[in-house]
Amino acid sequence: MDENWYRRPIGIDYTIPGYSADNTLIQLQVPERLAVGGNMGTVNSFAGVDLSDLTGGVYNLQTLAQGNNALCFAYTSLLTLTPDILKGVLKDVTGAVNQIVGQFITPQFASLNCPSVKYYNKDIFAKYPGAAGAY
Repeated sequence: MDENWYRRPIGIDYTIPGYSADNTLIQLQVPERLAVGGNMGTVNSFAGVDLSDLTGGVYNLQTLAQGNNALCFAYTSLLTLTPDILKGVLKDVTGAVNQIVGQFITPQFASLNCPSVKYYNKDIFAKYPGAAGAY
């Protein structure tokens, strides 16, 4: 094992609140980690997406660095994207998503009190090569 890595003691688990606190510290030190967008088809052609356009104004770049918002954004994005990820694999996507979300995802994030995103504007990804049909 690398000398810069160590194991966590049994009983001192790495919890979602602990991860959230660590993630917030990293975001403050490396703000470009929060960039959402894509490559425009050539080298060094990253074009960002305005998160307030994506989330109907619920999240933006400034609010993502506050509290649990980045983790909440990841959680609500996961809820939104899970059906798209599973639709090519399962016949009953709704049943599978409800089971996955109900048993595994929601209980882990319930204590975060995440703001509700009513609508994700997936159309803003249309300008990126390769995004057609991905969402």
